[in-house]
Amino acid sequence: MKKAGILISVLMALLMSAALSLTGTLLSGHFALPMLLVSFLVSFLISLLIGLLVPMKRLSDSVCHRLGIEGGIRYGLVSALLSDLLYTPVITVVMVFFMTNMAAAQLDRQISDMQAELDGLTSQITALQEESLREDITDAELAGIRGELTGLSEQYDAIAGAVKGMQRARPTFLHELPLSLAVCLVLGYILAFVFQSVIVRAVMKRAGGPPPQAQEGGRP
Repeated sequence: MKKAGILISVLMALLMSAALSLTGTLLSGHFALPMLLVSFLVSFLISLLIGLLVPMKRLSDSVCHRLGIEGGIRYGLVSALLSDLLYTPVITVVMVFFMTNMAAAQLDRQISDMQAELDGLTSQITALQEESLREDITDAELAGIRGELTGLSEQYDAIAGAVKGMQRARPTFLHELPLSLAVCLVLGYILAFVFQSVIVRAVMKRAGGPPPQAQEGGRP
């Protein structure tokens, strides 16, 4: 039965980590496959570690006994709530921390590249302005320089505006956490309540053990 408990923990960790990682990545507005994979790996390890260390079944039994709940759907609801409150906040906080830092680093690299473009444009504009001050410059040359300056200035303004927009959109941990935590708590509760009993029954059937007597929402 110990192997069955470990398998249940692994399967629930996979389910919850996949769902919460995908949800958190989509909510961040900066979806990228590397970010999703890192988020999944970190949340899976955390969920698996807690699942192996925390006796959720005994905790659920104890709380439900104090509430006068012996089994049935009310047991599942309470057990899922305990599991959700124990797992989801920890996973979400770590997940949002990694995602916001990765997304911010990616934006910072893009902003740095665009700042380099702006520096190059500034040099070109300065050189053309100095060229336009030549005493022997012809009207045709001056008109050409002014045209180039207009084009370069418009290009500079467009890139500078994009940089400001990216700086405003730069994700921060405190800004992203509340929404992600709220959504993940709801999603985690639903998944824990619906799928934990299904996984327990499937694993116990395969292991040849007795099926659970009561519906047990939450992780093992």
